[in-house]
Amino acid sequence: MPNTQIRITKTDEMEKVLNFFYRKFPLLEDSEIVKMTLSIVYNDMKEKSDWLTEEEEEGVGQSLKDLKEGKGFQGTAKEVVKWLKK
Repeated sequence: MPNTQIRITKTDEMEKVLNFFYRKFPLLEDSEIVKMTLSIVYNDMKEKSDWLTEEEEEGVGQSLKDLKEGKGFQGTAKEVVKWLKK
């Protein structure tokens, strides 16, 4: 997969989430907070394996690996979800 990026618009709701994590992890930047949050959600969902099919788990795992390697995705929310399922 070619190097891509995820672009997230900072809405009021997103600011609330980021501010919550800034208080807990003041040294983290926005991108690190997003990566950490995705990892937490993925691990939580993986423990509840009935949430995802095996194929979806592999896709999300690969997507998180891509993010950690600096790869990403730019698109609408629906396109991001579709990309995460790859």
